[in-house]
Amino acid sequence: MGKDRDEEELPPVGVNVRMNEDVTPNPGYYYGVRPHRLIMDGNSTYVMTLRPNRENFIATMTPEEKAAMGQHFLYSRGLFDEGKIIIGGAATDGSIGIIIFRAGSPEEARQIFENDPAVRAGIGQAEVHPFRIGLIAGQRSSGE
Repeated sequence: MGKDRDEEELPPVGVNVRMNEDVTPNPGYYYGVRPHRLIMDGNSTYVMTLRPNRENFIATMTPEEKAAMGQHFLYSRGLFDEGKIIIGGAATDGSIGIIIFRAGSPEEARQIFENDPAVRAGIGQAEVHPFRIGLIAGQRSSGE
């Protein structure tokens, strides 16, 4: 039996970036709940995280880091407008940023990840992982 698109692994992409290579998603149920129909549209879902390289990042950003984060916001807004980003945001203390997005293939997910201005600028420790939505507010699982 061949690998499901959700089971394909993304290769490592560079310094200061780690791609999870130990993920084997459950192709049927996730903790007893069928995956939400939001991800059942021919695209795979991924989660990208970015943890700044230092504490108090928001208060101590250099002009270059501010510019990179501005470009990151514009890049993210463009992906959102294209319907790729499902949800994105950051902890109010600046300790982590998270984007949950859809991509048609692991290669597209890697391209989205690698082209993010914050990742390219080395703002922090960035990771991308295949992701399965198990629960979402206001929605009943399709298995109920």
